Amino acid sequence: MSKYSLETKLVAVQAYLEHKGSFKVISQNYRVSTTMLKKWVAKFREHDEKAFHPRYTNYLVQFKMDVIKYINETGVSTQEAAMKLMEEIR
Repeated sequence: MSKYSLETKLVAVQAYLEHKGSFKVISQNYRVSTTMLKKWVAKFREHDEKAFHPRYTNYLVQFKMDVIKYINETGVSTQEAAMKLMEEIR
């Protein structure tokens, strides 16, 4: 379970995207760290609202191996690699 609700994440991200304040001001208003808000905004920009929905986490061994290979080839984070490969599957 996430510490922050889907609604909190979306409202905070929308506030930033609608220029209602800086990362610092909005993060203080919603009691989240500036770093966390920046991550939410980046995830939202790349994946829209679906970035915040729970994901199925019981992956097949081959998928895990593909993620590791992709990380080694590109240097991206585990989460970025998994999201990229999940998009390719869909």
